[in-house]
Amino acid sequence: MNRMLPFRPHSDTTKSEQWVFSQLAEDPALDGYVILHSLGLARHKRKTYAECDFVIIGPLGVYCLEVKGGHVSRQNGAWTIGWPGKSYTSMEGPFKQAQSARGTLLHEVRTRLGKDLIRRMPFGWGVMFPDVQFVEQDPEWDQECIFDERDKELPVSDYLIKLAEYTLAHEASRGRKFQTPLSPRDIEAIVHSFRADFDLVPGITSLIRESHNELLSLSEEQYSSLETLLHPGNPRVICEGAAGTGKTVLAAEAARRLAQSGLRVLFLCFNRNLALQLQQQEFAKHKNITLHTIWGILYQLVGKAFPGQIPEGKQFKAVLAMAEEAAITATETGELNPYDVLVIDEAQDVLAPDVMNALDWFLNEGMSGGRWVMFLDTALQASVYNKLEDSLYSHLSSRAMNLKLSINMRNPVTIAREAAMVTGTTPPKCRRQFIAPVDYRTIHGAKTDHKVSMSLITQLISEGADPSDIVLLSFFAPSEAFYVGGYSSIGKKVHVLDGGKDDIPMGAIPAASIPAFKGLESEIVIIGDLPEGEMNEWQVANFYVALTRARTAAYVICRQEHVDRRLSLIEG
Repeated sequence: MNRMLPFRPHSDTTKSEQWVFSQLAEDPALDGYVILHSLGLARHKRKTYAECDFVIIGPLGVYCLEVKGGHVSRQNGAWTIGWPGKSYTSMEGPFKQAQSARGTLLHEVRTRLGKDLIRRMPFGWGVMFPDVQFVEQDPEWDQECIFDERDKELPVSDYLIKLAEYTLAHEASRGRKFQTPLSPRDIEAIVHSFRADFDLVPGITSLIRESHNELLSLSEEQYSSLETLLHPGNPRVICEGAAGTGKTVLAAEAARRLAQSGLRVLFLCFNRNLALQLQQQEFAKHKNITLHTIWGILYQLVGKAFPGQIPEGKQFKAVLAMAEEAAITATETGELNPYDVLVIDEAQDVLAPDVMNALDWFLNEGMSGGRWVMFLDTALQASVYNKLEDSLYSHLSSRAMNLKLSINMRNPVTIAREAAMVTGTTPPKCRRQFIAPVDYRTIHGAKTDHKVSMSLITQLISEGADPSDIVLLSFFAPSEAFYVGGYSSIGKKVHVLDGGKDDIPMGAIPAASIPAFKGLESEIVIIGDLPEGEMNEWQVANFYVALTRARTAAYVICRQEHVDRRLSLIEG
């Protein structure tokens, strides 16, 4: 299975590059290769900054590819490239650009890894014109370096093999000989040296709201965990981590890579809002991936097996009671075709015997012999729904590879530490050292949570915040929450996230109960309706979840007693 870094094209990638990206990602002949997309070259000899569209690193060597979409022409030495109305002119041209990028990359690898490594491996270059037939002849290029419209019927690996053969022959004619295939160790050495430059995956904000598209680089911890859980020698894996450690990001990436390798993947989570947002992302659209909530897939299963027999009220318990029998029936009739891999996010919310017994039928060889990956938090977040059964978790854990994520990738360090302090949990290691103290806004006298929140929203929007960057979280159900009256006096509507498929209207502010927003995140979080007096375990868990949803800023609307209690914690 190859590795695409990042795992999907950037949002501003041209359609031609997107096509090349998909061809490289889906070509089974490129197993063992690593493909870097849009690698920046800051030490270019003639430019302040340059970029290589694709760098292919694999057994046949290292190859820089330039992709030029649309029409291509050259007149009086000037190249014109692109579709009408979107074209540009360059004196350098694509071939010199590719050669130059290859030279800069070679220099960069030599600087980072030394001369010995580059003496062992070929570095080549090529140009891809996926939208036209490029038959022009010129001493500046050879046809073996070119991919054009005629090659689109063949796997892109055929072009890479041709390019490698040409590069090796060309280098041999100059007295340079290389030993191929390259060893996995040499390939990984180059990949590792460029991780900080290119290994970008979308943070969960990007997965659930494309408008923000902020990218976070994988930590070495996450990278190691991803490689471990994808290894065929680890068919059953439990990946545990606190809030913000990137569990959902890794779950989505693992599902994508497993599906890309040809396996049928069932991706399950508990939260309807999370499932809804993930279903809109590219990884979930892969033909080999089915994405559901646990409740949704079991309800659907029972409804088909026993139409009209799900009683009103307490439907979840009723569905669970009938789920295993429904799964057996569906398997016998052929309606249930077991999956190759089961990926469960938020697994702490579903680890109960009835659930696992039913899911056993969804997986080839069942939970005992099949391939599955679970992502969970057995600490404070498990108390929100209180579904984690210790004996079952211990049983599964004893039969699986256990991984631990310890680095908080989401929250500014000040917010992560505040969440730990006020909930009595251990402060995590934080990737983000951004200083953004939690802002407490007190209510007293005639002030209410609604009035204070309206003032705060007005302030944030006047400072440039987009309403979609804000989420309002309440300890209460939406019908009783501080935001229930809306904010018509300042021209802002509230959109309650209830698991429905309606898009958030332009200019509306998202809102939810805290449990309904678990697994999601927002740039700015406003928390209200805090309980009076000391919080119980469930309330503490919800407060922890609410604070750790914030990527940039967190505001807490509360009574003075909460501020005083916080100060007493600081003073020890």
